[in-house]
Amino acid sequence: MRRRRDGGHGGRTFVLSAGSKSTTMSEGNTMAVRILIPTALRAFTDSESSVEVAGATVGELLSNLTARYIELRPHLFDDKGRLRTFVNVYVNDEDFRSLERESTPIKSDDVVSIVPAIAGGAT
Repeated sequence: MRRRRDGGHGGRTFVLSAGSKSTTMSEGNTMAVRILIPTALRAFTDSESSVEVAGATVGELLSNLTARYIELRPHLFDDKGRLRTFVNVYVNDEDFRSLERESTPIKSDDVVSIVPAIAGGAT
């Protein structure tokens, strides 16, 4: 098993490799999970379509994501720190609101998607 330290924006991250498999862990041994970033928000994540963020719950992931990409925060959260109503978050294919919301636990193989609702249409 090899251990490599990655610099990154948001603190220390380690990549553990055993053969062809690798797992990303934060310094506190919380697994890093891939978050898919929609096109409309990529301007706030250095044009990244996905980022790896550590956290044990959806709330921790979103908090750590917006700590890393500060300009993203007002697009996800209101002035009181609540997730905006038009921002949908999915863990794999399930809406986190039908799970445990911000307290939804995250596993290392989960994929989290941020999907802002789009308004409009024909009148």
